[in-house]
Amino acid sequence: MTVELVVNNKTNMVTKGESISDKAHSIEGAEFSCLKGKCGRCLVEVINGELGHLSNSELEFLKLMGLATDGKYRLLCQGIAKSNAVVRKF
Repeated sequence: MTVELVVNNKTNMVTKGESISDKAHSIEGAEFSCLKGKCGRCLVEVINGELGHLSNSELEFLKLMGLATDGKYRLLCQGIAKSNAVVRKF
């Protein structure tokens, strides 16, 4: 089963349950760098949808930046395609 991941108005099809970092090279509309949840290049605001649980490195990064850790902001490289989701570059 696939889910839609819309990044900055560009629709991508991702296998449900797949790590987004595994598809980083083919995700249109997103920017990636380290793929480890450390650099913040893939920081997005989640408009709707679910990208799984926050990783420890993602929690540390969000706290360091003073951002909410309730899922509103995510490091896309740490996300899991759980449902259709719409995000935008933060």
